[in-house]
Amino acid sequence: MGAEEEISDVVIVGGGLTGLTAALALGAPAVRTPFKVILANTLDPVATLPDARALAITYSSQLMFEAMGLWGRIAPHAEPLREIIVTDSMPGVAAHPVLLRMEEKAPRNLASCHFVESSILQSILADQVGLSPHVQLVEGASQLSVMNGLVAVQTSRGRLLRTRLVIAADGKNSALRKASGIEALQIDYRQMGIVATIAHEMPHGGQAHENFLPAGPFAVLPLPGNRSSIVWTEEEKLAQRLMAGSDEDFTEALRSRLGQHLGDIRVAGARQAHSLSMMVAKSFIGQRIALVGDSAHVIHPLAGLGFNLGMRDIAALAETLVAHLRLGLDIGGEGCLENYQSRRRMDTVMAAFATDLLNRLFCNEQPSVKIIRDLGLRAVGLLKPAKTALMREAAGLSGEVPKLMRGEAL
Repeated sequence: MGAEEEISDVVIVGGGLTGLTAALALGAPAVRTPFKVILANTLDPVATLPDARALAITYSSQLMFEAMGLWGRIAPHAEPLREIIVTDSMPGVAAHPVLLRMEEKAPRNLASCHFVESSILQSILADQVGLSPHVQLVEGASQLSVMNGLVAVQTSRGRLLRTRLVIAADGKNSALRKASGIEALQIDYRQMGIVATIAHEMPHGGQAHENFLPAGPFAVLPLPGNRSSIVWTEEEKLAQRLMAGSDEDFTEALRSRLGQHLGDIRVAGARQAHSLSMMVAKSFIGQRIALVGDSAHVIHPLAGLGFNLGMRDIAALAETLVAHLRLGLDIGGEGCLENYQSRRRMDTVMAAFATDLLNRLFCNEQPSVKIIRDLGLRAVGLLKPAKTALMREAAGLSGEVPKLMRGEAL
């Protein structure tokens, strides 16, 4: 064995939110017998700009953070969602007819969702990883090879790691997914998601507004204090013009879509734009490799489900690994990985195509389609069973819920 060779149970490649969460989910207190984890951070902290997005953390993801001993640090920075208001309108029109209005409650009368700034959550997770005795941080991975039941991982600085399982958490352009020969279904929406934080004169009252415009949804998500996060879906060329324009022009365009309910506004911090697409890997597993988060799937942000789908991946994978380890089975073997895939693939595919359908439906301005979709949303608001089902989905409580997302340690 070479001097620089290190052995671990799991190597996670990717130091973003998903990689950090996966590393902590495999340690104490989430797992009673923690795994030995190496996190190969592929992110360049100098080149990486702070993420201006806000994340929706569903009730089930909150329970998972509680099981991981993290919610106490996150909660002071998180704003609970008290009500969601869905409207359908045209830019510049003052009246936004309300199609659906729901109070967002989870069990125990708690909020079904909280909003937290991505950069804050990243900082909390990174701090916790640095304190964890179960996670070792190394530089990014450059090469992988499978031999004799182990994966050999070569880092960018020449260190050799050996492990039974590699978890790919290296994002939607995952080098590991491509190196493993895993193909993906991809749809380019030719839209961009503009994100920015605004400070405003009036309190938001914990309300989230989603206004469906011809180019895509325009969402206003509550943050702590008199601040909100804007998630503005726009056609690519217009989005690029808005991003290239002055702060004054951008704020004026923002006001025309936002309305007056928050009073005077100003953009607080950087604005960013991200190309929007859908991507679902044709397999979530390879030879001794499991894909999680954006490495496995990317969906339209209109429902705010993307981060929570990644959390569910991690929870299901951790539960599967623990079960196989306690039976003395190979955690990187085909049986273990097939079990993980069977738990996650259908749920993810359904979420991806549901958000794809909603995006196409609400971008369709044919009068007949507009009437049907508006009537459909109003019907959901009037039918208690439909409303309850939608609220359970928003809280992340529908379908098979892994133990961690029920707040249970493994």
